[in-house]
This record gives sequence, structure tokens and C-alpha cells, in this order.
Amino acid sequence: MRSCVGANASSADDQSDVAKKVESKGGEAAFYSSPSCPFYKYPKGSLSCYGDEATPLLHSIARQGKDFHLDTFAEDFFTWAKGYHGRLNHMSKEFVSNRDAGKSWDKCASGSKDAHNLIKIPIIAARWAGTPDYMTKVEQITQLHQYEPIATVVARVCARIYEKVLLGATPKGAFEAVLSDGSSPPDERAVLEKAKSKQGEPYPKAVKELGLSCALPGSGEAALLSLLVFDGYHAAVEGNILAAGDNCSRSLLLAGVFAAASGADFVPSSWQHKTTALPELTKSIDAVVDLNPALSE
Repeated sequence: MRSCVGANASSADDQSDVAKKVESKGGEAAFYSSPSCPFYKYPKGSLSCYGDEATPLLHSIARQGKDFHLDTFAEDFFTWAKGYHGRLNHMSKEFVSNRDAGKSWDKCASGSKDAHNLIKIPIIAARWAGTPDYMTKVEQITQLHQYEPIATVVARVCARIYEKVLLGATPKGAFEAVLSDGSSPPDERAVLEKAKSKQGEPYPKAVKELGLSCALPGSGEAALLSLLVFDGYHAAVEGNILAAGDNCSRSLLLAGVFAAASGADFVPSSWQHKTTALPELTKSIDAVVDLNPALSE
């Protein structure tokens, strides 16, 4: 999960503009100075708003220990969001608004089709991958915030791939294994097939065709496509930044998958040192991984 924190980049819409800026800085896309997101301005080394919105789940699981309760996480997220001074995404705003209106936690979900589901998968997988509860937790935690079916569909696909990588598969091998699984529902297969259909194209071009915005299923398909076209963590993170658009939500998934396949040593130490939130999050990251018997043995 440290890899997801370190790779979380700010969004930028125009691919040619991003490429020019990176070239002007010697070709290093990560930790570009100054961050160039047109929607919000955070200091270099900070998490994006997507990254920040993932932290309540991380801390809530770590704090609850073995006995995780969805309502407790809902309360934790609500309290965090009410006190957050950055840019909340639409999903978070609607969740808070619904709760303030007196709705029960199971009625606070948003109709947002944004890629908020992607940011949760590395954390859920770290806690439950390889256990019987895994897919149930993926669905419950996704649906707490997003009731649109496509959010759950994409979350399930990404979670299945992530689990296979954590348990020993390569990113490409995990993608192909889930795609070839005859038991996969048609809606999940459609997401994988759309991503795979772009495999022969340059990644920025494919991302633009799938959708530069955070809207699902395109943002999820673009993140999944990265597993087929990049050979490792560094290349995937940098390539994703150059693809522009909503690269921050894509990064949380693809960085986690590639790091899970390669190990934490493949994350550049300079990136870890520049990520200002990492020291604060490390204790919770370790606690969450230690809770999973399939990963801590």
C-alpha cells in the first residue's frame, strides 16, 4: 500500500500539455514541480484528494482490528470528511449531505459513477485478499458510498485481479486469468474485454479513447489496461501520469498491483521520501496487512 500512496498524482486534462511540461523538466513525470492539476492546488508530495479520501478506510480498519464493522467505518469517514479542508469529490459531498439530512448509513450512498471505488481496492485487498470474506467486503465497502451497479462491477473485477497478484500471479497473468474465467459475469467480462481491446495502442491514445475523466467504467478500464502494456511499477506510474486526465484515481490501483507483484523494494526510495503523508500512514498500513492471515503468514 505504500506504493499507492507514493504514486498518487494530481490530475491534468491535456496530454500534450503534460508531455511538454515533463519534457521541460528533464523527462521525470513523478513529483513534477509545481503540481499542475487545474482543479485544485496541493503542495508537491501531498496526496491528491482521491488519496486523502482513501485514508479513512485505512485508519478505520487498522483501528477496528479483527472485528470490522461497516457502520463504524461509515462514521469514521463522515467525521473525516466533515473536517477535511481540501477538495472533496462529489461522492464524499453527497455522502455527508445525506447523513446531515438524517439518513441512515445504508441510505447515504451517492449516485456518482466516479472512480472512488478504485482507491479502496488496495486497502481492502491488504486486509481480506485470500480470505472467504474478501468479495463481500469489496461489495459492502463500495456500496456504502456508491449505489450505481457499475461501481460494484468494476470494483469486483479489479479486486479479483489484485488478489491473484498478491497471491503470486503477474499483473498480466492475473488479468488474463480473470478474463478467461468462465464463471465471470458478462458485465465483468465486458470491462476486461474493453480494456484488452486497446492493448495494441499507445497508452495515452487508449486512455483518451476509454475516457480521460474519472467516470466509470472508462477510468477502471484504463487502469486495467496498464497491467497489459507496462512491465513494472516505475514505467506504469510514469506512463499513467503522461496519459493525463484523471491519473490520480488510476494510479492508486495500478501502482498497488505492480508493487504487489514486485515488492516494496521496487518503489524508488526517493519517491517514498518525497511523499509527505507516508510516515503518518505507515503504522496503519502495517497494522492492516498484519490482520490478513493470508498475507502475514
